Amino acid sequence: MDLHQLAEADLAFTLEGDGQTVTLTDPTGASADFQAISNDISLLIDPETGVPVSGRNANVALRIASIRAAGLELPKGIEDGATVPWLVNYTTVNGDQITAKVMASNPDRAIGLLTLRLELLL
Repeated sequence: MDLHQLAEADLAFTLEGDGQTVTLTDPTGASADFQAISNDISLLIDPETGVPVSGRNANVALRIASIRAAGLELPKGIEDGATVPWLVNYTTVNGDQITAKVMASNPDRAIGLLTLRLELLL
């Protein structure tokens, strides 16, 4: 097993052993559940000044191999309102149901991790 395979095996153990369930839905309506890690914070640091600013930053991280095994393509970010977006649904630690659209899709093909930057739908 080479280093990349070892990293992907560790990722599988971490995400799919202790991850939270998220539902990924493509623009056609096909969906599947995955184990993932989510991040949803509302206080950011301005990189130029170092001052805390209000803003929402939500992401989920999933295994690329699991997405492909479910028969889905890798999600793509949709920033305009004219195209049907990929959607992510998950429940926060406090029990809040979150539905978000994928704004950006950032694959790390070295270890097989896909990080999706989300825009929360109200």
